[in-house]
Amino acid sequence: MFTVTNIAGYAHYLGLTIEMVTSILLILCCGLALDYSAHIGVAYATSRARRRGERAHEALVSLGAPVFHGGISTFLAISLLCFTGSYIFITFFTVGVNFNFDLNILILSRSYFPH
Repeated sequence: MFTVTNIAGYAHYLGLTIEMVTSILLILCCGLALDYSAHIGVAYATSRARRRGERAHEALVSLGAPVFHGGISTFLAISLLCFTGSYIFITFFTVGVNFNFDLNILILSRSYFPH
């Protein structure tokens, strides 16, 4: 929810309007955010630790880096779109960079400062 709200807010300041392209990108960002969260949630649910804090810490330590690397690889794939002149690809690049920045900052902040 944080990521999608943040992207929708930044879209206004970046001059993007709510139209077909930005709507599709927001839906895509919802799916990616859910995918990353589901990986962390499964690691939390399958943790053998007894306390909640320990389970959260174990989940972030075990899957924080792979999810972060997934975000980085997505960013690298999207970064090639910045060199095109198409409105769709420029918008996708703008929203994609914002999404990866928000998601990776959220993952890193929870990994290094779990409490």
